[in-house]
Amino acid sequence: MNKPQLHLAAEALAPQPPIIEVVQGLISEGSVSVIAGEGGDGKTWSLLDLGVCVAAGDSWLQTRKTIQGNVLFVDEESGLTRFNLRLQKVMNGHGVDASLPFFYTSLSLFNLMKKADLQELENLIGGYSIKLTVIDAFMDVTPGADENAVKDIAPVMQGLRRIAEKTKCAIMIIHHNNKAGSYRGSTAIKGAVDNLISVKKTGDVVTFRSEKVRDTEPFEFSAKMHFETDKFTMGSTQQIKFGIAQEYVIRFIGKNGNSAMSDIKANAVGCQPDAARVAITGLVKLGFLMRTNPGGPGAEGFYDLTDDGKLIALERNWPLNDPWFAADHANL
Repeated sequence: MNKPQLHLAAEALAPQPPIIEVVQGLISEGSVSVIAGEGGDGKTWSLLDLGVCVAAGDSWLQTRKTIQGNVLFVDEESGLTRFNLRLQKVMNGHGVDASLPFFYTSLSLFNLMKKADLQELENLIGGYSIKLTVIDAFMDVTPGADENAVKDIAPVMQGLRRIAEKTKCAIMIIHHNNKAGSYRGSTAIKGAVDNLISVKKTGDVVTFRSEKVRDTEPFEFSAKMHFETDKFTMGSTQQIKFGIAQEYVIRFIGKNGNSAMSDIKANAVGCQPDAARVAITGLVKLGFLMRTNPGGPGAEGFYDLTDDGKLIALERNWPLNDPWFAADHANL
């Protein structure tokens, strides 16, 4: 045991740093999470997709903002050939290139019951400034452990918690369910994690439900998987609702590309120019628009769609089509 560091109550009354969410409403910096489901429930595909979004700084499922950072995926289940094919499809789905800061190991035979292997994992996370680490799967990094025995499982979970706390990396562990449909193994797993997330796949729709959360509100949401020959994508099944002015702005920029605020306001269809201006501000905050020129006194803003904004425009077929408002208003 290391010598414990003693703290005083006065420290708790001092200003505290905020809890930073790596994925909005899902996981935070320095957290340890377990995501559990049956075999074939889409756990690996889902976390590959989430990892690519974090590495690229894109919103996951177009609804959950991420903080961009380096990602590490510890694959002890798929094998290098299969993993490379899967990652390639996910990267193609997001339109990212080889510069993506996504690191991975495959079948390196990590045994996190050994202090040396926990230290090696910490070295990788710290050495490459990893923001998110995914471990696939728990049984593969605890070989020979009795998953129902606290004495076997607790030291591993404590080791991962120490690494997460020290490095501020969010660690997500893929795990499997038991025959009863709950996560397999000791209650030490649930007791040690910040988030326990269950996954269930029905057809091509995956549902995520929180069984335990510490830093976020309880949640349940679903996503639809899209498999194509050379790419993989996931999208939220929850339709994002936009106001009339927001829809106009997305349509206008979708057709015209990078646009000046004055042009967007002057061509407003179905809304007032000031409503279009307010919509631009809101869409920037939501991550669907970005300002493309520097600010400053007297400098007019130019705006373009982000990748998430472009995806929304494509999914909804939203280029400007005058007079769209007269035709579509009843359906908004």
